Formats: sequence, structure tokens, C-alpha cells
Amino acid sequence: MISLHALCLLASSLLAATPPSSLPQTTTEEVRKSSEKAFKDLEAEEDRFQGATPEAAAPAPETAPEAAPEPAPEPVKVAPPPPPVKVAPPPAKPKPAVKPAPEPVTWDFETGDLRGWTKTGAAFDFQPTFGDNPTARGRGQASQHRGAYWIGGYEKRNSPSDPAGATQGDGPKGTLTSDPFTIKGPSISFLIGGGCDLAAERVSLVIDGKAALQATGKCNEAMEPVVWDVSTYIGKTARIEAVDDSDGGWGHINLDDVTFAPASAQDDPVDCGGGNIALRRPAQMSSTGYGGTPEAGVDGVKNGSYGPHSSGGDAAWWQVDLGRNCRLGRIIVYNRQGYEDRANSLMIMTARDAKPTAATKWKTLASRKDEPVFAFGGVYDEKPWVLEAAGESARWVRVQLGEATYMNLDEIEVFGPAKP
Repeated sequence: MISLHALCLLASSLLAATPPSSLPQTTTEEVRKSSEKAFKDLEAEEDRFQGATPEAAAPAPETAPEAAPEPAPEPVKVAPPPPPVKVAPPPAKPKPAVKPAPEPVTWDFETGDLRGWTKTGAAFDFQPTFGDNPTARGRGQASQHRGAYWIGGYEKRNSPSDPAGATQGDGPKGTLTSDPFTIKGPSISFLIGGGCDLAAERVSLVIDGKAALQATGKCNEAMEPVVWDVSTYIGKTARIEAVDDSDGGWGHINLDDVTFAPASAQDDPVDCGGGNIALRRPAQMSSTGYGGTPEAGVDGVKNGSYGPHSSGGDAAWWQVDLGRNCRLGRIIVYNRQGYEDRANSLMIMTARDAKPTAATKWKTLASRKDEPVFAFGGVYDEKPWVLEAAGESARWVRVQLGEATYMNLDEIEVFGPAKP
């Protein structure tokens, strides 16, 4: 706070600084008297202030009026949190397309189609062939197929509803190739007929793109069995290929019943059918003579004459390859009329080996020496030798003489568990 004395000094200074021309026109005496009075009044006022206590001197502070209560703030409206952003999951990796399992190859063509085979050209457009079409068209050469269907390159009868005897002729060319397969057993067998030019009409075993084995027909519609020894190719991937590369006479190929030997001779027995499972299967014998052949023992012809005929002088044998270890039901042997006693020592034997050797152990199922009457007949007297073999199984069925004489039989039949 500024004192009164200081204020007086300030006022005097201001007056002294004021130019005379600005002051009112009064006398000097009047000014002096007026100034002295003003100073006295100021001194008295100063004494009064100095004698008062600070509390008394200080003016009472004004009491601030009570402030009105501030209104409560309005609640802040908080916006609701935004909904969570739905993040689309990453697109699932597309699953690789699952290829349907390929259908099994129709090796005997009994499906009535060519599933598992690929054809080129037109030679096999109407295959497989239904029934014995060569006989239906009067060819005079029965196809000797197995089952209902087979590959007949000259024929044009794909179903029972097609005209019997219809043909497409020798003109078309082409190939028929199986899907690949792995060779597991020591042999592959099949029936083949038709043209006889290996360069133009053939069936091949193709391995690594090359023909490892080949076979052709005999310029005859009648198919005959062929057995390939594939033991050196076990584990290899192969295909069967039928080729018709000729449009001239006998420019076609016939094929049926491709059969694979099992991987082991000890494979479990299988049902190979209830009919004659030896019919037109590959056959062998110890020797041949007088025009007899091993195949004639399973050609389906029973007339009392001989089919297989040995050259004599040994304990001859004849055997048939069923292709697999088949369950057996009944074995029937038809004798040659007029020479029945030559079979008085005959035995029926079986083996399961894939390929019989000198070490093969043959199982004797029956011997005529054990029968009350050694001799037996055939189709002519309806007294063939009938052996019930239910419960047995075999890959090979053999008939063997127990003494050195001629073997001359009419027919041998081997049936599955269902009786004929």
C-alpha cells in the first residue's frame, strides 16, 4: 500500500511539473495557503491510519456470494462399441479330386463290354462277341470260347439281341490294349484263334513299351489255349495287347479267358465255377502218338474214341492246368471204347504248384487198383469213372497209369463244388 506521504510528494511533483500557463489565474499566496492546508489534512489522515490496527484498518473482505451449484453434467452418451468385424476365414484349400477307383479289367469279357481295355481303329468296335457266332454263320469252326462272351475280330454280334451270324469281316484294323497290371505269378494263359500271321494278327505281352511275348492263331476260328511262362517278369508292369493289322484274308484275331497264375502255389483255394473248369484249359502229356493230342482230352467232345494218346512203352500221364488253385467238386474220366483195360491202373492225382517240376509232390486222390472192378466205361455205356472230390483243391489235375502201356482216353472233366 502507498503511504500518504508518498502521495503528497507525488502530488507536489505533479504540480511543479505543470506549466504555469495551465494553472488557473490565482495569487501565489492563495496557492501557498491552499497547499499547506492540504498537507495538514493529509498528515492527519496518515496519523489516523497509522494508529489503527491492521484488522481495523483493513476493510472487511467482501463475502463472495455463494455460487449456485453447477448443474450436474449430462451423462456423456458413449456410442456402443462397433460390432466385431467378422473376419472371413481363409479359404479352405480345395481338396484334391478323388479319382474313382478304376473298374477291374474284364479278363474273360463276361461283363459283356470292354471295361479295362482301350481300343484304337475299328477292328474291335463290336466286341465282345456273344455266343458261338462262327457256328451261327455256318463257318464250320466252333469258336470254343468259355462263358458267354469272347473277342471275335470277324464277328458283329455284341449281344443276344443282335442278329446271330452277323459279321464285320476282315477289313477293319485296330488294337485292343488292357490297363496295366503287375505280374505276380509264373504264368499267363488264354485262348487264341483267328489269323495266323504273327506280324499282322497277334496277342502280345507288352512290358516297357516292347512286346516281351507274342502268340497268334492257326487261321481257324476255333480258339486254343496258350500258356506263357512269365516267371522272369514277376514284379514287372505289363499290358495285354491284341493286334489286327491286316485287312486281307484271316485279317482278324480271337481272344478269350486271360488267366493269371497266383503269386504262390499255396494261395488259398478259390471258386473257379461250378461247370467244367477244365474245358479247353492248357493240357500236357508225357508223350503223344497216333494223332492224339493233350488238348483233345478237354475239347468237350465225348464220342468213345480217343483224344489224348501216348506213344506207349511207359507209365504215361496226362494233366490239365486249371490256372488257379481251384476248389474241386467232381472229376469224371471217359474211357475209350474197346480198350478199357488199358486204364485199369489209372490214378487221379492233383498238385497245387504253379509249374510242376520233378520235385512236385502229387497227391493221389484215387486209383483204379483200389476199385472192386478195375475197368470203367465212357459215354457209350454211361459208366465213366466218377470221383467225388469235394473238399479238395488243385491247380493241376493229372491222370497217370501205374504200368507201362498205352494211354488212350476219350475226355477228362473237372467240375467245381457244384455238381454238373
